[in-house]
Amino acid sequence: PDLREVVELELKEFLNSSFLKDCPVVPVSSRSGEGLNRIREEIRTLFGEVTCRSSEGIPRLPVDRSFNMHGFGTVVTGTLVAGVLREGEEIEMLPGGDRGRIRGIQVHGHEVREVSAGCRTAVNIQGLRCAQAPRGTVLSTPGRLQTTTRIGARVRHMETAPSSIRKGGTVRFHQGTGEQDARVRILGDLGEGEQDVEIVLEQPAVLLPGDRFILRRPMPVDTLGGGEVTDNNPPRGREAREERASAAAGQPGMNDPVLLRLARQGLKGSRADALAVELGLAPEQFDVRLSALEGDGRLVKAAGRLFAADALGRLEDEVLQRLERFHREVPLKQGMSGERLRGELCREMPQDSWRAFLNRLRAGSAIRIQADLLALASHQVVLAPEDESRILEMENRFR
Repeated sequence: PDLREVVELELKEFLNSSFLKDCPVVPVSSRSGEGLNRIREEIRTLFGEVTCRSSEGIPRLPVDRSFNMHGFGTVVTGTLVAGVLREGEEIEMLPGGDRGRIRGIQVHGHEVREVSAGCRTAVNIQGLRCAQAPRGTVLSTPGRLQTTTRIGARVRHMETAPSSIRKGGTVRFHQGTGEQDARVRILGDLGEGEQDVEIVLEQPAVLLPGDRFILRRPMPVDTLGGGEVTDNNPPRGREAREERASAAAGQPGMNDPVLLRLARQGLKGSRADALAVELGLAPEQFDVRLSALEGDGRLVKAAGRLFAADALGRLEDEVLQRLERFHREVPLKQGMSGERLRGELCREMPQDSWRAFLNRLRAGSAIRIQADLLALASHQVVLAPEDESRILEMENRFR
């Protein structure tokens, strides 16, 4: 009993700086069975507090073990963190991109036809060697997820972590079932012990916004802290500094991952399928997100591409100002070449999206389009009296 009390105190002290500091400590004897009933009660209590994982999203199974089973071939095990896997479906291993097909699925030793997020599972894969699915790889649906070697993140260091690590450096990066060396660069302090960082990984990994990770150091081996992925494809250099400044200023849209990425693309826009893959969202999830943003007037679709409404709003102002200046400089011309205007203001915008954008302006009675000439809807060619008389004289001579 005395030793039990000492161990319990040491445990509480050890966990005091972590999220487990308020969790109950339950002594259990594997010999007498003492404590087993209480541990069951504690687990039942947790069942009432934990929210079930949603089965929506792209299937993602971090592999913790792979082996060959005689008569079956390659088997991988892990916890499905998102989506649903079904027997007979084609799968892809990331990184690497090797593909196979699900031959069978087991959950706790029982064969099932499909498995949902949150379950421990074993997946028998046809057409894939064991070496192509080692620990740390991710099983997913082909073409739906991408890898990255650079992420933006929020990090919180443990109180016991050395002060030197708060300035960045080399660490061991643990996420899912994978671990690898990485370099941390501090971008700024977020307050309350959190830091905004950039992490460069030694090897490609499947990481999505919201994924949590742990940072450790190899020598001496101890835990430094942990964090959450905020961006799996952050910008670089001047663009990154401008984006951080906009976020600090509270600019709208900086907290929405869809609008943030559309803002980065500017007037190039983005294809919906490419953006869904970058964010790791299933098509049905992404469509719901797009519909909500489009309904709020924050997103615009033009010829199959997506644009931030703010970017097109600024372009509209520039188009109207440029046409107004053109009419002022050459009032006798019917309009300005549309391609010339695109070259001046938004060369990066695809032509079909540019035409769709101009049609929106015409539908809103802002401009007039005649062949390839653009003009303000209010523009009229008005001749001076002496010009009118000259034209009348020319017509009479022709007659």
